[in-house]
Amino acid sequence: MVSYFDSSALMSIILQQSRKDEALYLWKNSQIKVSSILLKLESLISIRRHYENNKNNFDSSWLAIKTADLNEFLSEATFINIDTTIESIIISNSNLAKCRTAVP
Repeated sequence: MVSYFDSSALMSIILQQSRKDEALYLWKNSQIKVSSILLKLESLISIRRHYENNKNNFDSSWLAIKTADLNEFLSEATFINIDTTIESIIISNSNLAKCRTAVP
């Protein structure tokens, strides 16, 4: 099965957020993981922001560890560039708005 992932799903896993278990289940059980190239950038920014906002609670290795975790997850995904072709697909397919994460 092909599954599309956005940064909220990946951040739930990496930052140990409330929906971590569901997101991890979906990640592990997806045969093909697809995302926009923006996942790489948004996720890295989110990790860095989380560290900056909470660095008094983390030791100095936290950021490097979480960045390595992110890179490991990203290595399992296929990335699509957002261009006018993708824009046209989204504009012409209103049914895409019905797509939702299927939580077990």
